Amino acid sequence: MKYSVKKVFLSIISILLLVFILAYIFISYKDYIYQEQLTMGFRTAKAGYEELLILTKENVLNAENKIQATKIIDESINAIITSIEQETVRLEKEEQERISIQKATKKEQKSTATQETAKKAQSVPSSRGTSNSSNNSTPQYVGLAAYAKKYIGRNDLMCEEVVNNALVDMGFPYISATLVQNSIGVVKENQPIVNWGSFPKVPISQMQAGDILDSKTHVEIYLGNGQSIHGGSNGSNVVVAKTSKNIVSVYRPTK
Repeated sequence: MKYSVKKVFLSIISILLLVFILAYIFISYKDYIYQEQLTMGFRTAKAGYEELLILTKENVLNAENKIQATKIIDESINAIITSIEQETVRLEKEEQERISIQKATKKEQKSTATQETAKKAQSVPSSRGTSNSSNNSTPQYVGLAAYAKKYIGRNDLMCEEVVNNALVDMGFPYISATLVQNSIGVVKENQPIVNWGSFPKVPISQMQAGDILDSKTHVEIYLGNGQSIHGGSNGSNVVVAKTSKNIVSVYRPTK
């Protein structure tokens, strides 16, 4: 009897030990599976983070490129606006100078006409002619001025166009501009352009008839005796008037 109880007790102990071992194995396996899942989840999260980091860097780079492109566009637009403003100021200044020249010319012509009328009224007929007397105020159409003389009275030529056309007539080489818009809004094709800025420069004190006078905003052809041929503007005519006072350069046409 005692032997049977002991045997039963050992059997129970063995069963409990087996159950404990199986439970330990099960718990260890479950823990292993959990660790593997955690590792896989960590790897997935790491890969997602790296991919997100790459996308973030690409977005930052694209944003910087867009900012740089926008900056370049803004600078280009500002440069164009500045150029337009400068050209507008130049044209306005040239227009003001043309108006001033036109007014001075009309005033001078009126004064000359009045003086001539007074002289005729006071003159006494004489048997001796005075055709041999000299008049220092008479313009001399020599050199380039002789070629520009035919453009006097036209209302479709600006100052540079008068100079360029006269130089072409004189035989200087030229290039043709595809589009040129003059002061009255007429767009011309194949407008001749001569590089007269390459002609020899002479001192202002030594300018003579036929020289090109440049005042930066205006160019004219000198006739001598303080007179020049001036191009028209906004429909005004090409005229002979007083030489501009703000001459900065004098060019002498030379082949």
